[in-house]
Amino acid sequence: MARILLRYPTMRFTTFVLALVPVPVVAHADAPEADAPVTASVPDPATPSALPPPTASLEPRLRFGFAPSGTVGRVLDTNAGVDVHVWAPGLTLDLGVQLRDEVAAYLHGQLSYLVTMGQASVYAVGEWTPRRWVSMATGVGFDAMGGGQCIECPGGPRGTWSGISVPLIVALNLGPARPTGSYRHAFRVGVENAVGIEPTTGVFGWRLSLMLGYALM
Repeated sequence: MARILLRYPTMRFTTFVLALVPVPVVAHADAPEADAPVTASVPDPATPSALPPPTASLEPRLRFGFAPSGTVGRVLDTNAGVDVHVWAPGLTLDLGVQLRDEVAAYLHGQLSYLVTMGQASVYAVGEWTPRRWVSMATGVGFDAMGGGQCIECPGGPRGTWSGISVPLIVALNLGPARPTGSYRHAFRVGVENAVGIEPTTGVFGWRLSLMLGYALM
């Protein structure tokens, strides 16, 4: 090889030049590339975006409720000879249709009794629930109370009263934000204030009830 390089000087120069030129190293096409680290984004349960969106049911469904109650009622009109006072435990019952989460229509009945005092009422009411934890209802119906006596009333005592009545019901709904399915279950604490008038005599009657019970909405 040395003899060839001495004999051919041009070859020696070419070899020298090639030795000075850097040759890039090309990676083989089949060489595996280093895998980049993969990081999975795990949502934080505390952030609002990680929570499931609230759901609302627009389908009509059964509206049912029952609650033990306590009632205080008073009717006093000395000119008409009416004196009624009632304080008695009882039971309320609701049965109707929950049209949607915010609106319901149902029959609201109540029966109270204690020894010589009693009360009974039934109403057709509409209920509005602007927030899941509060409901308001009103309507019209019939109310009757009996108990007490009027000693100084002219014409003799009468301890009964019945008339057309209008209730106002306000209730707190305590329960889960949204259970599975279309129904909502709630423990209800309600107050009912009812005022009525006896059509034949024009005598007004008043009643207040406290209710603690269950509602299927």
